[in-house]
Amino acid sequence: MKRILVPFLFFCFICLDMMAQTAGKNYEFRNGQWYNGKGFVTATWYTTNGVLSKKAPAKIDSMIDLEGRWVVPPMGDAHCSSVTENPSATNTLSQYMGEGVFYLQMLGNTQEGRAATAPPSK
Repeated sequence: MKRILVPFLFFCFICLDMMAQTAGKNYEFRNGQWYNGKGFVTATWYTTNGVLSKKAPAKIDSMIDLEGRWVVPPMGDAHCSSVTENPSATNTLSQYMGEGVFYLQMLGNTQEGRAATAPPSK
């Protein structure tokens, strides 16, 4: 038991140290046309530790003026069959990405079809 306890405590100490490091930068995104699910509204949003929020943090590290540009969430296709078992899947995926569709649900896809359309590993 003692042989396991010391490495475990060391691991916990390292994890706590990593979590205690300084937080990420805070960004302000000003003058954007934000999509709210029904239409676009002019608003300012913030990110704190990578989380998007309407609440301003105490300190802003950087301000990005969107100059009236449109901000939309990534879109998804909930039922897609245009990519599965498709010899030109790479081109089809590029078209989806170009249109802002970042999520696809391919019902009935096989493991072989998934492997054929998976992005190349880096």
